[in-house]
Amino acid sequence: MMNHDTHDWTWVNGQVLTGDQPVIHGDDQGFLLGIALFETIAVVNGKPVNASAHLHRLMSGLQQIGITPPAEPLDAQRILDDLFGKASGRHGVLRITVTPGRAGRGLLATPFGDSAILARFSELADQAHHPVSLHISDIRKNPDSPASYLKSISYLDHILALREARKAGADDALMLTSDGFLSGATTANILLWDGHRLVHPDSHAAALPGTTLALLQALLPAKRKPQSGRLTRLDLDVAKGIYLINSLKGIQPVNAIGDRKYYSDLNGVYAEMTKALRRFVVAECGEHVGEGVFPWLSEG
Repeated sequence: MMNHDTHDWTWVNGQVLTGDQPVIHGDDQGFLLGIALFETIAVVNGKPVNASAHLHRLMSGLQQIGITPPAEPLDAQRILDDLFGKASGRHGVLRITVTPGRAGRGLLATPFGDSAILARFSELADQAHHPVSLHISDIRKNPDSPASYLKSISYLDHILALREARKAGADDALMLTSDGFLSGATTANILLWDGHRLVHPDSHAAALPGTTLALLQALLPAKRKPQSGRLTRLDLDVAKGIYLINSLKGIQPVNAIGDRKYYSDLNGVYAEMTKALRRFVVAECGEHVGEGVFPWLSEG
């Protein structure tokens, strides 16, 4: 397929549609009820990073909420090739969204067609590497809700928390659970370094099971493998380093939470984690891995 302006093209159930063509029906349950899951996959040199982990999480989530999975396994590379051909050197993000498809009115209406699978590729501009500041949000996450552990399109709480953080002069929001434990940032897992070990919120903290966090657990040596724990604000006070982790941020150091300052990027553990991730991306996608777009991939 010829190259296209990928900002104006959408892959829908195997077909590439132009920007002036409708891509979703008005009676789609994803549009009307928010019943939909998505994945955002980093793209380096035209190749998806850690795609199998993202697609596994997506398929597992679809089963949990009762969306019929596609008849054929999704192939992130094939979707990218359909969108912009075999051209190399593109760095950005592939978002794949799956909804139940069309259905009649009502919360329990049974879809009468195939699920809708939509994918968009977006090129990203170069980003400056800098630590970020966090604001502890007043908006809490529900550890008892199954939706808290799924990559659902229902992101309103996260959006409102981010707006709250920006109004407070911070880059992102740190969200707690309704019972006061650390959960994560609006779009990232959080990882603490206490000087001896890396710790992330446990499986009851209303945090999405992160693909990049799982990748770090596989890549790092035994003494550095992140461990789970019930983390509170007191853990923030004694932490030597704090990091946000997701597929696009990679590992982003935190330099402040409110008035508390950190020097997260100066810890040797930060360099160790970023080097491990970079080696993985180079092995999957080749050299010249878009350090400007993804600063965490820089050898420096």
